[in-house]
Amino acid sequence: MRKKMIALVMTGLCTAMLCPVVQAASVDELASVVISALENKGITYDYDKENEWIDMKWTIDGDLEETDVTIFLYDDMVSVAAESPVGFKEDQFEKMAIYTTLLNNEIFYGEFRLNKDRGKITVRSSNVIENVLPGEAEIDTLLMMPIRYLEKYGDGITAIRYNDADPYETFEKVMNAQ
Repeated sequence: MRKKMIALVMTGLCTAMLCPVVQAASVDELASVVISALENKGITYDYDKENEWIDMKWTIDGDLEETDVTIFLYDDMVSVAAESPVGFKEDQFEKMAIYTTLLNNEIFYGEFRLNKDRGKITVRSSNVIENVLPGEAEIDTLLMMPIRYLEKYGDGITAIRYNDADPYETFEKVMNAQ
């Protein structure tokens, strides 16, 4: 019995030594990484420490021309949302939902989201933080993919919003233009 108890204690000690407890990163540490990545690329931003987010404007090619980008900082995640300057009217919700659903089936580093109450469209990407803070390359990808998706597929948003275009035909047109 004594040998079993010693073996159990030794196993517990060895496990504790090999698997140290990992503390979650603080929002301040994450903010430091994100701000460093932005500054190294010469990107202008506004940091709201109280609300734990970073805002910026971004000029993009295509019909949308620019987007408001927000980086949300959490103790276990960083998330980027790029909002389309062109939204949709209430009676266009279904068409926009079809179009963005078709797009979401084709993209990997973000997702189009619709806010029906506000008539707004955003593209959001995120990275869950478990043990290691993301590096500048990960921050760059998180930032750029929603912006690129708006740039790449924004002409379809404007076609539906201003021309009441068919979402399926618009999707095919946008995909064939790639």
